[in-house]
Amino acid sequence: MTKKTSTQIVHQEVALDTYLSTLLEAIPEAHEIPPAPVPEEALRAGQIESELPRPVETAKPLLEPEPVKPMALMPTWTQASFQVLLFRLNQVTMAAPLLQLATTAQFQDITTKLPKQPAWLLGLQRVQQRHLAIIDSQFIFMGTSGAGRDPAQSHYTHILISEQQRWALACDELLSVVTLAPEQVRWRTQRQRRPWLMGSVIDDLTMLIDMTQIFL
Repeated sequence: MTKKTSTQIVHQEVALDTYLSTLLEAIPEAHEIPPAPVPEEALRAGQIESELPRPVETAKPLLEPEPVKPMALMPTWTQASFQVLLFRLNQVTMAAPLLQLATTAQFQDITTKLPKQPAWLLGLQRVQQRHLAIIDSQFIFMGTSGAGRDPAQSHYTHILISEQQRWALACDELLSVVTLAPEQVRWRTQRQRRPWLMGSVIDDLTMLIDMTQIFL
């Protein structure tokens, strides 16, 4: 900074200080206003009121709201390490929490089709004396059918049976069971769109699926 510029800044500060001092001097001094006389009736009423018992008032502490953390919006089981089953769907690796699964089974021929069944439903498959609704996972997660018009010609090999054992997700391949720590996942806090997507594993972008949010 040059000497000329420094001198200009000093002059500007002096001028500003002089201007503010002039404004303050122009403000009239405040005069105390004597209190208005209190009527005698009001004094007597005040004396009676002061003699009445009063409830004990407890000062309420001011509580500042704590900032909402992403993990506070997630299920309690996500607060610690948890296990997931990795599976592949149309060349995409996905993960389902083990505690939201009952078991897995092989994808077999659909034994029963329902009249006017929705596009995401492949039909019913009999597993361990139960008829499970088999979900076209590729249609749910990617918007395109993984089976086409004939489920028997699909590339599905296994199904992931939900905890309630009423329906199952079809998948191309079962991979492995791994343990994840909460900090390994990039959690989604806004799930209005695709509520079934809880987040993604940071290292390999594996999609973490919330089985409880597929059907709302």
